[in-house]
Amino acid sequence: MVADTSGGDREVSVQLSECGGADAESVFESLCALFPSDWESGGALGQADVWMAQFDTARGSGGRRPAPVALDAPVAAEIQGPPTAVDTLHRVLGDAFTVREELRVAGDQETQLRLWLENR
Repeated sequence: MVADTSGGDREVSVQLSECGGADAESVFESLCALFPSDWESGGALGQADVWMAQFDTARGSGGRRPAPVALDAPVAAEIQGPPTAVDTLHRVLGDAFTVREELRVAGDQETQLRLWLENR
């Protein structure tokens, strides 16, 4: 689902790297099932070093939780945005994947996380 994510205070930028296109697609599709996004289904079918999408967490996930997703290999995820929005996305990712936090840089207005996503 492609949605207008024009910079609200609950918008999170997600960058996926060190993975194949199928794994990037799987991660983004699991998030798109819960949050409006600018990601287009099938957007990771080519080759790339980094895949990016914006997710609007303003409406929350409605209590829905993503199903566990099978990955071919661990996926590196950089998440950046307002602290509460980043924490929301972090929790949701934890429902679908085993999440290992590698780095957290927190400021007053923005938080950046580097995570590794692995199969549950």
